[in-house]
Amino acid sequence: MGLPVKLVCAVNSNDIVHRMLSDGVFSVGESLLTIAPAMDVQIPYNMERIWYLVSDRDTKLVSALMKQFEESQSLPLPPTLLNQLRQTITKSCVVPDQDIRECLKKVWRKMLIFCVLTQLPECIFTRITPRFASKEQ
Repeated sequence: MGLPVKLVCAVNSNDIVHRMLSDGVFSVGESLLTIAPAMDVQIPYNMERIWYLVSDRDTKLVSALMKQFEESQSLPLPPTLLNQLRQTITKSCVVPDQDIRECLKKVWRKMLIFCVLTQLPECIFTRITPRFASKEQ
């Protein structure tokens, strides 16, 4: 059954989740300093939970995958799990610092105050789903 929601993934230049969805390999890359430091990670803490949920709570599978990943820092995902992930996380993209800055400026001009982590969803939402984007962009 998997996870009964559809997700959109926006990441900064530390793009492990976007790369995983694109090429099917969960692998550590170079950790880059960005203007969204809470997202400057190469091993997202919630990935194990997402795998658990989309794999119909298969604890043996997730445990084996995490053990393999911890040993090698690179994990080609089983095709079934990757397919389940792609059915749940239907879109993803990398939002570079310059785009984050532009989104923050737009919100600031509207006199709204957000932190970077709350601004990224708005930024990606308007980028990936243009039919919902504000006419004021």
